[in-house]
Amino acid sequence: MIPKLNRHVILALFGIGAGFLLFSTCSKKLPTPSTTNTPEAEIQLSGYTIDPPVVVVDGGKTNVRVTLVSQKGEPVSGIEVHFSATLGTVTPADTTDSTGTAGAEFTSGNQAGTAEISVRFGHQKTETLPLKIVASLSKSLYMRVSRESILSNGVDSTGISVYLYDSDSKPAKGQAVHFSTTAGYFRSVESQTDSTGKARAVLVGFAGKQDSTAQVQVNAAGNAAQVFVLLKGIRFSLSASPEIIIADGSSTSRIRVLIKESRTNIAIPNARVFFGTDRGTIPNSDNTNASGLCEVDLTSSAKTGQAVVTARYAGMFVDTVRVKFVESTPAFMTLSAKPSVIVADNQSQATIKANISDMNNNPVPDGTPVEFRIVKGSGSVDNRKSTQNGTASSQLTSGTHPDTVFIEVQAGDLKDTIQVRYVVGSVSTVEVRADSASIPADGITATAVRASVYDKAGNPAPDGTTVYFSASLGDITEKGLTQNGVAEVQFSSVVTGAAVIQARVGSVTGETTVQLRPGPPTSILLMFDPSSVGIKDSGRNQTTRIQAIVKDSRNNPAGDGTHVTFSIESGPGGGERLSSTEPVPTVNGMAGVSFLSGIRSGTARIRAEITDASGRSVSPPVRAISTELIIYAGPPFIENVNDRGTSHLSVGIEPINIYGWHVVNNLVKVVAVVGDKYNNPVPEGTAVYFTTTGGIISTYAGYTNSEGVATVTLHTGQPYPTITRFYNTFPDPNAGHPDFSGSDGIIPGPIPDFEDGKVQNSQGGYDENDGIARILAVTEGVDSNGQKSRVWAVTDAVFSGPITHFTLDVSKTTLSPGESAFITIEIYDVNGNPIVSGSTLTAEASAGALSWTSWVTSDPGVTSYRLTFTNNLNPGNPESKPQATPVTIKVKSQNGNVMESTVPIQLNLN
Repeated sequence: MIPKLNRHVILALFGIGAGFLLFSTCSKKLPTPSTTNTPEAEIQLSGYTIDPPVVVVDGGKTNVRVTLVSQKGEPVSGIEVHFSATLGTVTPADTTDSTGTAGAEFTSGNQAGTAEISVRFGHQKTETLPLKIVASLSKSLYMRVSRESILSNGVDSTGISVYLYDSDSKPAKGQAVHFSTTAGYFRSVESQTDSTGKARAVLVGFAGKQDSTAQVQVNAAGNAAQVFVLLKGIRFSLSASPEIIIADGSSTSRIRVLIKESRTNIAIPNARVFFGTDRGTIPNSDNTNASGLCEVDLTSSAKTGQAVVTARYAGMFVDTVRVKFVESTPAFMTLSAKPSVIVADNQSQATIKANISDMNNNPVPDGTPVEFRIVKGSGSVDNRKSTQNGTASSQLTSGTHPDTVFIEVQAGDLKDTIQVRYVVGSVSTVEVRADSASIPADGITATAVRASVYDKAGNPAPDGTTVYFSASLGDITEKGLTQNGVAEVQFSSVVTGAAVIQARVGSVTGETTVQLRPGPPTSILLMFDPSSVGIKDSGRNQTTRIQAIVKDSRNNPAGDGTHVTFSIESGPGGGERLSSTEPVPTVNGMAGVSFLSGIRSGTARIRAEITDASGRSVSPPVRAISTELIIYAGPPFIENVNDRGTSHLSVGIEPINIYGWHVVNNLVKVVAVVGDKYNNPVPEGTAVYFTTTGGIISTYAGYTNSEGVATVTLHTGQPYPTITRFYNTFPDPNAGHPDFSGSDGIIPGPIPDFEDGKVQNSQGGYDENDGIARILAVTEGVDSNGQKSRVWAVTDAVFSGPITHFTLDVSKTTLSPGESAFITIEIYDVNGNPIVSGSTLTAEASAGALSWTSWVTSDPGVTSYRLTFTNNLNPGNPESKPQATPVTIKVKSQNGNVMESTVPIQLNLN
């Protein structure tokens, strides 16, 4: 039995053979190869061959060839292809040539079976090709077909290859081979094997519309084999569209040929089709596209008649179609009028245009006569015209009055009508008038405003013409529509004045004026300019203008001559006054007087009232009382720069005595109170500058509030106050004043000596204490001569430290009943300064009576306290007994907690 070739081999050979046949039949040109620029993902294996398809073991050889193409079917060159195999060896790699082909040689090993030849290109694409390896061929006949199916078009073909081997498995050379088939035909039925034992013949399919199967048989050296080839039937169709065209030498009909496989309806691309015609012209040939469609244009001749068009494919398929060439006559007409509306002035024109085409929508021949006529309406039109490029035009001239005219256009048997409208000309004049020339500005009373609109000839504008209205004052209807040439709207206003009313149509305008009268006064608005004043000698403006704005109920200024009487409703009582208390007439709705300040700061309120010329109130009354007018105080004041007691600035602290000697960040509130010449609080925001001889003032400048008070904070810390710092840290602030009479500018003391000279100070003396800080508050002001001066004051702060001296002294140590002793308590720090306020002293004794048992210190405090101790024993009481008792004093303070007792005091009964 003849072995059956592996189906994969046959299909691959079929693909290559089919490609070669179509290649040679349709174009005879090699496709342009793609380069290695083709993306790797688009490269694919289109086919392969293994020749011979069967080898024997132990060194049998065969050639393997593969073809790579792009997604467009174009060969891809320059791609490296890698080969590997089982049951043998193979050339490891080759690069594709311009046809996209790469090859390798396979050599069998010592084992029979089916070898797998792997083909890899790119990074991941791998194909596996099967190869049969046999132990021996023993004079066998093998048969292979390059394509298992071909087209039944009389041209398409497939190659039939035969391999003949002798008993030694060697190719049988020179053996006669005979080919036969049941369908189609061989170009040559006899052949002879070559040195490789191969013989070949070509099977060609007959032309046919139905599928058929060819049984191909081969006989050689007493061996026979057969294979089956499918002959695919062809469906060939021819059509023309349109089947009637104009005999003008340019009209065309599209001739279409469709070629498909009969059974599967698969399109046959790249099939060459030849055309011919006995009338007109047509291209000689063209190829079918991917859809199996071939289209060419038949161009008409100048003579009428019928053209027979012939189409032929593969020399075996022929068909005809008929196309009529007819005379061109008008079939379609389109009319237009530009413009479609013109002025009825006996001179404006519109162009009437007719576009005329034949049955194929081609323009009718030049010179085709066209008639224009007016069938309804006035005016004139050019009657006879002829076409050029399928178009004829005529000019329509308007009549003398508005109208709608109908124009009929005829070409051959075609007729159509178009209309043009005659209208009044553009607006030339707008006349405006109001029914009332003057109305109250009360928002209620209205007057009609009419605009008459005419064209240049004096004709009223068409009904419905829009007229736009505007007014410089008041409210008016924005637009109106004409009727008989007149548009009417309503106008009113709540604003007084002269209203200019304008009516507009396009760029043409007209206008009129209406006077708007105010109503009676109903409200007064008071305004100050400037909005504040200063007291006498303050350096500020002492006069302000008071303006009364009088309006009616619609917020319009009152009429001129309305009288307003002004008065001071309230004030600080420092001599302030008005420039006039007589009635003042309004001008443009305003009346005014002046306000003059006195010597007191504060606020004033002004009253304004509508009166008659004699000052009598009107009925109903119309009045207004202003908001407060601020009267600012003058600058800080010092009467005499050589007498600090005349300064209108005072400074104080709380507390006076603070635990601060070598103590950091205990706080003292520092307050300065500043007045002007007349003892008014200075204006809010006046800057007051502070400095100290001990500690730190956190804010260098404080600013006064509305009461003339400025506040800052003193923090205890370095530098700690000493006598030297007290006198030398800062001089008298007016030391540079031209009237200053002091010699050295040192602000005199004295410094307090709280313990009466018991402690030696840092200067070696005993009359003043260290630990006392001087605080200066100073601001810029004036003196009694109006000269720029510094207004200032100083105060002292005690920086007390830990208790260093605590003693008790008793005046008597023996007391009879009713008799008393005085206990003197001395407490102070290293500088002789008292302990801080709020410290507590407590006294205790086991017998007797104490004048106090608890004492809370004041600010700044003292260094010596007195306690009375009395013998309160009752001699008549048998239980009373003489006894001795000490008096114990305890101190609880920020400066320290200490305790001390007196010597025992003897309490006797006699």
